[in-house]
Parts: sequence; structure tokens; C-alpha cells
Amino acid sequence: MKREFVMLAQNYNPLKHRRDQYYWSIKLDGMRAFWDGGITRGKHVPWCDELCTGLFSRYMKPIFAPNWWLDQLPKVPLDGELWIGPGKFQTVMSICRRHEPDMRWKQVKYHVIDWPGLDTVFDYGRYTSNITTVTFDYKVRGLLENWAKDRGVPWVKSTPFNPDRFWADESPKYPNLVLVRHQKWDPADKEEILNDLLEKGHEGIILRRVGSIWMPERSHSLLKIKPWIDAEGVVVGCTYGRSTDKGSRLLGKMGALVVQWNSRRFQLSGFTDVERWLTCDVGYTRSEQIEAAEQMASHSPGEEAGVGVYPIQFPIGSTVTFKYRELSDDGVPKEARYWRKR
Repeated sequence: MKREFVMLAQNYNPLKHRRDQYYWSIKLDGMRAFWDGGITRGKHVPWCDELCTGLFSRYMKPIFAPNWWLDQLPKVPLDGELWIGPGKFQTVMSICRRHEPDMRWKQVKYHVIDWPGLDTVFDYGRYTSNITTVTFDYKVRGLLENWAKDRGVPWVKSTPFNPDRFWADESPKYPNLVLVRHQKWDPADKEEILNDLLEKGHEGIILRRVGSIWMPERSHSLLKIKPWIDAEGVVVGCTYGRSTDKGSRLLGKMGALVVQWNSRRFQLSGFTDVERWLTCDVGYTRSEQIEAAEQMASHSPGEEAGVGVYPIQFPIGSTVTFKYRELSDDGVPKEARYWRKR
């Protein structure tokens, strides 16, 4: 398991979580990001071969924001979401994943969820797993502590969640920041709030338990409410398309993606025609590989693809996010459909 470097939400259970006091906010559909206060900006760190920007993904991979954008962030650690609006997930990901940032970053705002303490983020005593491939130990921690001291970034532990400090809009001093607005939660208002957010194109609701401590893990102090459940699966294969009562447009293409999740293997539907194009390891050029894969798929409609045949956009071993209604008695997601690539 990869270690998380942001606080992630568990699914809301009205029976399990009804007794605690929560505040709610909009669940944003963007790219999760951790800002270390700028301590690693322009420096090499043991877990990355490139100069860092100080802005990282949830798995501590650098996000290459432009300098003029980074200059407008404060010298304190932040956990939040890079977001440009509801339903714009693919757009914001295409902007933020580029190694050479462009002017589209003018659209991106950093929606702040919390102010984590660096001492909690880099607590090697509690978290013994790795940042990518480099073991995080006291030597790495000492290096980061020195950088924090040099740049005037406080090295403290996370403090209890206080919704009052989030009661603000965009700060004139930091135009790239939006402080996420939290409101007191009443379970009786759940359907009304959720329906209103869904009509506006949002994903759902986030709940944060009052007085909880920010920790870099998936926590029951942070909950999500959505009309469906989502999870991530690893691509292990695909099936060939076949003729149906709606026609034969899937012949020669992918029928369904086969993924593995929680030791369960099952198929995903919900792909565009472009996402269904196949390739294989036969042939010297890309066009030859696509043509060979199409021929194999046409000769074996409905069957699972053999070794060496896979969708161009979903190589074996890649991770995809899917959504489903509930689990079967055997633990298999019901009505599982592809949502997006991670």
C-alpha cells in the first residue's frame, strides 16, 4: 500500500457516525494537493529526481505549477484541492499533470481544506511506509526540518479542526487561495443539501468532525456522502466486444475492462468508442499493432483477451476509478462502471 500524504475521507454511515458533531462542505472534483509551505521549492529531495516546487500530489509526487502561481502561496503547509469548477476533473488534471506549466494555471484555485503541521505530515515514527521508493527515516526528516527553519516555515504538529477559521472567501493577499466554507451539519438536511449540490454539478458532501486532528491517512474524522460509492481498481485485462441488439460497433474493440479490487476480479462498462481501441505486442509499428489486435478481437467476440492485448488508454497494471451502487454478498461491486483514470 502506498502511504497517503493528505487526509482522505471514509464513506459516511448514518448509523455509525450519527453521534459526533460535524461540519459540511462541498466535495470538490479536482486534484488533491499538499503544499509544504515552500520548504522543498527549488530543491532535490530523496524521493524525486527533479527539482521540487513544494506542491505535491496525494502520493508526494511533484506538481509543476508555474513560479508566478507558487509565489502567491503562503509560508505555511496546506492541504487542499486544485479546482476550476464542477465537472472539470479531466481539464484540471490535464493542466496540473504537465511538466511544463502553461497559462491555463490562471484558471486554477487552491481550495484549502486544512493547515496540517509538518511534524505530523513527516512523522516517520507513526508512518513507516515509503515515499515512492525511498524509505522515509530520521535523516530525511532532519533535512526537511532544516529547510523549514531556513525558510521560516513552522515545524509543528497538526491542531484540532476549527471551522471558524475557514469562514472566509478568497484572500486579497493570496489570490490563488479559496478557503473552503464549512457549515454546521444536521443529518435531517442531508437529502436537501445533496440534491442541491448534485443539481449544480458537484459530486457530493464532505463532513469533518469538530475537534479532529488532521492526519495523513484515510480517516473516519473526514467523511464523504455521494449518490454512489467509488473505488480504485487495477487493470488486469479486457474482453473483446461483440454484437448486441444495438448493433456490432464494438466488434474489433474492447467490450469491457477487467479490474481487480479487494481480491475480486470483475468487469467494468461505461467507455467511449475512443477508449475502446485495442493494441497488442504483435507488429513493429503502432498501426500494425492496432490492426492485429482488431483482428484478434473480431475472431473471438465476447471472450477475454489473451496476454499481450490491451486497451491503448488502459495498459495492464494501470489504475482506474470506478463507481458502483453497493456490494453483492460475495463482495463484488454491483453495477460497476468506469469513472475516470487516476
